[in-house]
Amino acid sequence: MTRRHQHDRRGAAVDRRVIGTCLGTALAALAAVMVWSPWREKPTAAPWNVVLITLDTTRADRLGCYGAQHDTPTIDTLSRQGVRFENCFCPAPLTLPSHSSLMTGLVPRRHGVHDNGPDRLDSEAKTLAKVLSAQGYDTAAVVGAFVLDHRFGLDQGFLHYDDRMPPGNAFNKFNYAQRNAAQVTDAALDWVKQPRDAPAFLWVHYFDAHAPYAPPGYDPKFTTLRPYDAEIAYVDAQLKRLLDGIERHVSGPTLVMLTADHGEGLGQHGETTHGLFTYNQTLRVPLVVRFPDRRYAGRVVRARVGLIDVMPSILAWLELAPTGQLDGRPLPLADVGGTTDGESRAVYFENRFPTSAYGWSSQDGIVVNPYKLIRAPRPELYDLDRDPREQTNLFDATTEVSRRLMTRLDELTMELAARPALAPHTATVSDDDLARLRSLGYVGAAKPASDPVAPPELLPDPKDMLEVYDRIQDVTILIEQRQVTRATEMLLEILESKDPYNKRALRLLAATSLDEAGLRDRAIACLQKVASRGDRPCTDTFVLGKLGLTLLADHRPADAADVFQRVLNLEPNSAAACRYLAEACRQQGDTVHAARWQQRAMALAKPSDQPPDWAADTQGRNSVPSYR
Repeated sequence: MTRRHQHDRRGAAVDRRVIGTCLGTALAALAAVMVWSPWREKPTAAPWNVVLITLDTTRADRLGCYGAQHDTPTIDTLSRQGVRFENCFCPAPLTLPSHSSLMTGLVPRRHGVHDNGPDRLDSEAKTLAKVLSAQGYDTAAVVGAFVLDHRFGLDQGFLHYDDRMPPGNAFNKFNYAQRNAAQVTDAALDWVKQPRDAPAFLWVHYFDAHAPYAPPGYDPKFTTLRPYDAEIAYVDAQLKRLLDGIERHVSGPTLVMLTADHGEGLGQHGETTHGLFTYNQTLRVPLVVRFPDRRYAGRVVRARVGLIDVMPSILAWLELAPTGQLDGRPLPLADVGGTTDGESRAVYFENRFPTSAYGWSSQDGIVVNPYKLIRAPRPELYDLDRDPREQTNLFDATTEVSRRLMTRLDELTMELAARPALAPHTATVSDDDLARLRSLGYVGAAKPASDPVAPPELLPDPKDMLEVYDRIQDVTILIEQRQVTRATEMLLEILESKDPYNKRALRLLAATSLDEAGLRDRAIACLQKVASRGDRPCTDTFVLGKLGLTLLADHRPADAADVFQRVLNLEPNSAAACRYLAEACRQQGDTVHAARWQQRAMALAKPSDQPPDWAADTQGRNSVPSYR
């Protein structure tokens, strides 16, 4: 490793065999591939290079080739030169789960990544990069944001994984660390220009269209583009630099695929960004494939497909065997009589983020031509051909189509559950990074294995919580602007009258309001009520830890001891909770138990331990000894 966060795994052990000689296993696998689709494409005599481009947070309908009222010249040209898939769906409206599906051909319930970090892809995953690297490919990735940092597992199989962020660009309390499209393109071209004697697999990820929208040089006075569209236009211009550089410096035939991990709400259905709902505004993504010889140039395929189909498609086109039982299948490259096997296929999607982040119901569903079913406390059914913007809910449990599709979803989820799944993992990240990730709102509260979770149908439907959702977005902006008093008032209003179980509001209150003069006692009382609730007790150790520290600082040791005991019930091996419980006992004059808890804290502590995120800033803030 020559630089931090940049990995180069080149070595003599890498097999540089030419893919065209791999006949035995490839031919044996082709029969299985042909069951999936008759539209395979054989590579030319020389092995194809593969370039995969992912655009973060990019709606299909904001690109010129998908009907936007403005052009995206580079992407539009790529579409004219290749095949455009009109109806491609991501498996989840979040970056890390969606990219994990893209690279494994598995839906989230099988690869185990449901949230952006700290979820981590299992090291046993058979990723596209692993397969191509084993076939002698020189593999490289350049990613544009911390959400795809190597610690979350997508670096597997890449000989070169560039996740460096520009100096001074460490993410702040409400923004991911990121680099813009020009910086990503520069880093990718640096790798492209290196000489190599093997076919190349390059993945380039652009983060720019993610909120907040602030493209370099953007001035609304001199453009008709909204900031979001201006971000996409900026990426489009950098894409031309990338593709031109690849044309000049990469020898041999090159397959180019462009897609997105998810879309953006932009106010539709009341969703400003993404992660709350599973409407087409965030699930429908662009997918364009340009073959080396420009075959099928300008073709449009309308079959419903998914990002899980990208990996099996590339393997099929390179005549490589599928890696185990995939959920995806090779993409159809033609519509036969206006229909394909996509007519009867069910494309699965899910969204667990509302539960982990807010304590609301999760969603899952299927797209089966021409319908889309969303399972939630109040189910939804849409005819996408007649109602692509999903305005008219057709679900009626008494109708045949509603019953049939709900049965189809039940059968598919049972089938997926029966397939082998990767183990879920949590990435090793600093508590500071973890706290910031959670503060962004894209990471839910840590949930221990024993955490009781109410059935989704008993949790609030996100559709009914739009007012609370909007208020929390406003609170986040107020905190970023350091208007903490007003933010605290709004959080208390939410928790006291509108949504007392809201995980995000509780976390924000604990993180920002316990030192707020005038509202401190009210905030403490609110959190104490949550901590002692019998029906749905708080299981967020960040919230509990912050509350316990505040009670200690207020010389309320009995109350603090009760809170830290709750932390230990959730995390029995927390040395920090033992230390503070010892302090609570000491303040009560119970020296015997104080000594016992201190002794346990010392037994659990490790030299490399960092304080948990709830205790990371206690020095000088809560006037509580850290016992470090």
